Amino acid sequence: MFPGTDTFGDPANAGALGNQSRLVKGGLAFSKGLSLIEIIIATFILAISSVSIYAVFRTATTVYSKAERQLEMAQNARAILEQMTKEIKTAAGDLLVLGTETAFKGYESGSGIKTGSTKDEVYFRATISNSDPEKSDQILIGYWLRDSDNTLMRYMYYNPYSLSRTLGSSNALGYNVTDLQFYYYYRNGSLNWIRTSDGNWDARTDLLSNYDANGVERNPDRLPDAVEIILTVRDDLRKEQPKVFSTFVYPENSN
Repeated sequence: MFPGTDTFGDPANAGALGNQSRLVKGGLAFSKGLSLIEIIIATFILAISSVSIYAVFRTATTVYSKAERQLEMAQNARAILEQMTKEIKTAAGDLLVLGTETAFKGYESGSGIKTGSTKDEVYFRATISNSDPEKSDQILIGYWLRDSDNTLMRYMYYNPYSLSRTLGSSNALGYNVTDLQFYYYYRNGSLNWIRTSDGNWDARTDLLSNYDANGVERNPDRLPDAVEIILTVRDDLRKEQPKVFSTFVYPENSN
């Protein structure tokens, strides 16, 4: 053997190498196939992995759908409350028309003027921006809940001095509203804020010991110092528990 020559160059080892080659080839041929047990184990592992992946995907989808429905309810309530807040803020309380029925009138559930309403209602005169010279900048606005389809309605009439069951029009302000409540706040003789026990308010009457911020009794009661609006809203698919949303509105002309 020459220096640096390994055994692979030695003819004496040719037989042994041939045998090794055949063993290796035989081993390679054997490794190309899978036994039944190996197939069963692989199938089992794949099944477990698929179930786990599906469970994670289903949980993620459920959480996303739930969050989407809750967001839907919150957005619905927010849009309604923003519109109502903007308009109630401008409620007129001047004495000039307090003798009319439209100064500011709240009705407790079941005692309102709209057919198909069994929840609270409220009507008031409000000032709006109006580009039509033939129409008044003051209109009569009201809110009531149509029970048949849980639609919150916005009543509007361009004669701000007449409240009518038939005149004017009502259009949908929001959907999937299952309850509508109003409460009114006023000051007593000690200037403490008092919340009414129901949804009744009549700016024309003197039924409450109602004082302004300077301690002067109001007669008649005029506008409340604050209006609390409470909405109960459900999601469109009715899969979530209804949620309650509320806000306070402070009429700018209450004093």
